[in-house]
Amino acid sequence: MGNGWQIEPAGVQTALSDTETAATNLSTAFDGLADAHAALTTAVGDDQAVAGAVAALIESHSELLTRVSNHITAGLAGAANATLAYYHGDEEMAATAQANAIRASRTGNFAGVDLGGDQ
Repeated sequence: MGNGWQIEPAGVQTALSDTETAATNLSTAFDGLADAHAALTTAVGDDQAVAGAVAALIESHSELLTRVSNHITAGLAGAANATLAYYHGDEEMAATAQANAIRASRTGNFAGVDLGGDQ
């Protein structure tokens, strides 16, 4: 195609798979924060100042973690959908998939973004 797009679907699939693995590892690490906080709360007993400070720190980063998750989800969906549209020769649909992913990553609104059949 003479449009300037240069996509290798197999390479995209590998990148998507690697990114999904990294995102799962990141999610697992964040989930571990709650477990660590629970253990800390138990360990400090009546002195809850440290546990409270850790809870406040975790809470203060909640919005950031949501934004990171939105960017990852939108990026994966956008890349997959744009590649599929490109593969089928629909450059306009590929561009729309990219635009929708960018919008979703910024706003957290995934309306119009195909997240796959199981989501």
